[in-house]
Parts: sequence; structure tokens; C-alpha cells
Amino acid sequence: MTKAPAGAARPGATRMKLDLISNFLAATTIGLLTFIFTPVYVQYLGVEAYGLIGLLAALTNSLGLLDMSLGQVLSRELARFTGGGISSQSARNLVRSVEFIAGALAVVLVLAITLPADWIAHAWLKPGQIQVAEIDAAIHFMAVIVALRVLEGLYRGAVTGLHRQTALNMITVTCALLKAFGALGLFLFVTRSIVDFFAWQALISALNVALLIALLYASLPEPNLKSTFSLDELQRVSRFAAGLGLVSLLAIALAQTDKLLLSKLLPLAAYGEYTLAATLAAAPHILGAPILQATQPRFARAIAASDTLGLVTMFHGAAQLMSVVAGSAAIVIIVFSGDVLNLWLHNEALALRLAPLVRIMALGSLLNALVWLPHALQIAHGWTTLIIKVNAVAVALLIPGVLLVVPRFGAEGAAWLWVLLNLGFFSIQVPVMFRRLLSSEMARWYRSDVARPLFAAILIAGSIKLCAPMAGDLWSRLLVLALVSAATLGGAAASAPIVRAEVQAMLAKWVRFS
Repeated sequence: MTKAPAGAARPGATRMKLDLISNFLAATTIGLLTFIFTPVYVQYLGVEAYGLIGLLAALTNSLGLLDMSLGQVLSRELARFTGGGISSQSARNLVRSVEFIAGALAVVLVLAITLPADWIAHAWLKPGQIQVAEIDAAIHFMAVIVALRVLEGLYRGAVTGLHRQTALNMITVTCALLKAFGALGLFLFVTRSIVDFFAWQALISALNVALLIALLYASLPEPNLKSTFSLDELQRVSRFAAGLGLVSLLAIALAQTDKLLLSKLLPLAAYGEYTLAATLAAAPHILGAPILQATQPRFARAIAASDTLGLVTMFHGAAQLMSVVAGSAAIVIIVFSGDVLNLWLHNEALALRLAPLVRIMALGSLLNALVWLPHALQIAHGWTTLIIKVNAVAVALLIPGVLLVVPRFGAEGAAWLWVLLNLGFFSIQVPVMFRRLLSSEMARWYRSDVARPLFAAILIAGSIKLCAPMAGDLWSRLLVLALVSAATLGGAAASAPIVRAEVQAMLAKWVRFS
């Protein structure tokens, strides 16, 4: 076994807990910013302009998935580096080589979006009050933001692989605050133009990328080594990278087909409402992402170090935490969707229209978040074949399904397809993964990691909904919702054995020191 290079980080359980705490603080902050500022954007820009923000989200989430393959290559390889899998020179050369590819991809994306911008504004979208020329200008800024997102994903993956997640989160939160409060200042004192809003977002995205570059190169060991473009390093990871690239392309089709088609089929204002529903339904993803971010590079490190016992323990602990955190959020949103929407948007009619859609989309987001860790385990092993095969079949079924369902059932039909798709991953792909990688752990994952926490959360949230419906003024309903969320989270945590033991240990330690 190759020893870890000098200067390489060797994070243990304490560091992982710190990373998790840092990740959750960052995710909570960003989630609160989204919750607070989305109604502000709708108020100052209008729901139709918010539809353009939804289009930007669809583009960044789809084309941005391309950064996932590049970023995951670096994350896995730099995590292997910290586990002694590759040398410092190889790590530096690989970073420089992948940077070159990402830069070329960013330029291609800018051209691919800006060249047909006039056609998108005239022929694809269905604007009402917004001028076509304004949409055309906004699309040009969208192209810049998407390209920067590719670079951001690359550097985020690299920094995550080096276990510099606390510093990464500081940069992420700082830039999120600048985007949100800067936009508010723009609305209050300068302009309420969607074009200027996108220009501000592009400026802060560029700052984000610059800070991530500085953090990455400050974190790489042996700074005196020269980083060079290396075909050998690219060839070494080419098979894994090609598999991830195909996975990413299929993931684009799976995750964004419905959203892109809806941007064509729906009026821009109705698409704005759909985007509002998707924003709230994404809460399980926002809260589950910190767990994935903290554990994925550690999976790769444990595999590189042949630490099977540590890998199994880490996997079940992370899976239970995912069910507790993402599951509690999803279930509260599903059970109290109308109440949450009304508190959020201060528009009862709009809340009633969106509540059924939010419930369906939140269920799909929960199922999707639950399969993240099994998916990450396959990536950490370098095994992309199963993901490619399953996703190829899913795409072959999904695209005709969307074309048939969306014209007849609209957004809710597309949302149910999303649920069925992720239910297939949960019930078909995951068992196949377990049979190959963790053959004796499947029953434990379904029973202890998933079923117990989710059942407890459903029981608590459902009972409160039946026995104590929300009433009163705004602050009273907010307090009730906060107590419901805390009770649901606590019940789910108490039903997850590893999470419960960790919480008990933390409380005992706190009592000893108090």
C-alpha cells in the first residue's frame, strides 16, 4: 500500500463531524436565503421574470451536470491522493489538465447558448409582458453564468477531495450573501431589470470561481512543484472520466427534460409558478447535499486504504443521517405543503394552486436524495457501468413519457414521472449495487437506514396535522411549523440507531463539560 504523501490531509472521524457541521450550516444559510429572497424576487421582478430565473436554473442544473463529471474526477483522485493512492506531482498535473478541458468546455457552452439566444427568445419561450429584446439580453448573461457554474463545480470537487470543506463553505456562503443582498440593493436603489439582476449574479459567480481557484492552489501540497498539462494523467483517468461523462449526459436528460419542455409548453408566467414549486420541493436536496459532500471523498479514501469496515460504518451512518434530515424536510413539506406555501408566498390562492404539485415534487426529491449515497459508493469504486445502463433505460422511457404526459396533464404529470423514475432507482438499481459492493448490507439499509426514520417522521408529522391544524397570525403559524419540524426531525433521529447513538454521545459530552 502506498503511503500518503507528505503534507496530505488524513481526516478522521472528528474532521468528518466538523465538515458535516460546516456543510449543514452552509446549506441552512443558503436554504434560508432562498426561502427569504424568492418572494422578494417575485415581488420586484414579477412571476413572469421569475420564470426566466427558472430557465437559468434548468440550464445550470442540466449543463452544470457536466461539471459534476469533471469535479467528481478530481474529487475522487484527490481523495485517493490523501489516502496515498497517487503522488503530489500526479495530483497537480491532473488538476492542471482537467482545468484546461473545463475552460474549453466553458467557452463552448457560452457560444452554444448565446448563438441561438434570439431564437430562444422569439420561438421557444412564450413571454407576456417582458420584451423579447430584454429576454435576449438576459440569455446572454445566462450563458456566462452557466459557463462559470462549470468551472465552479470543477474547483468545488477538487477542494472537496482535499477535505477543505470548511473554507469552501465560507466562500459559498459569502458569495450567496452577496448575490442575495446585492440583488436587493439593486432592486431598491438602482433598477428592477431582470437583465441587471443576471449581470449581478454573473459578477458574483466570477468572484466565486476566483476564490475557489485561490483556495485549491493554497491547499495543494508541495507548492514548489510545477503543474503541467499531462496527457498521461488524463489517460490514466480517461475510462473513469468517460463513464462519468456519459452518466452526466444521461442525468441531464433524466433530471431536466421535463423542465426544459415545460419552458416551451407553458406560458412564461405559468413556468414561473412551476419554478416556485420546484424551489420549495428542493429542500430535501439542499439539506441532503452536505452529507453527500462530506462523505463522497471519504468513500474514495477508505477504498484506496482498503478500509472495508470503516467504509461500511461510514455508509450506514451517512445513509441514516440522509433519511433523518432530507426525509424529515420532505415529509413536513408534503404534509403541510399548503401551510408552508402560504407562509412563504403570502398568497393563499397561489398556495392552493401549487400545493398538489409541491407534494408530488417533494416526494420525488426525497426518493432521489435517498439513492445519492449508493450512487456515490459506485462512483468511489470507479464502477459507472450500472449507472449508465439504468439511466439509459430510464431516458428511453422518460422522454416519450414526458411528450405524452405533459401536454395532457401539465406540470403535475411531469412531477409524477419524476417520482416513478426515482422509485425505479430506489427499488431496482440500489439492490443491484448492494449485490456487488456490499452484499450483506442491503437489508440493513432498507430497514434501519431508510424505513425506520421515515416511518417515525410520517407518524409524527401526520399526527400533528390531524390533531393540531395551523391557525392564528403569521408568527404563531411560523412557531407551530418550527415545532412540527423539530418534532419530526427528533423522532426520525431517535429511530435511526447510529444517529441516535451519536446524538446521545454528544449530549453526554455536553453534560460533562457543562
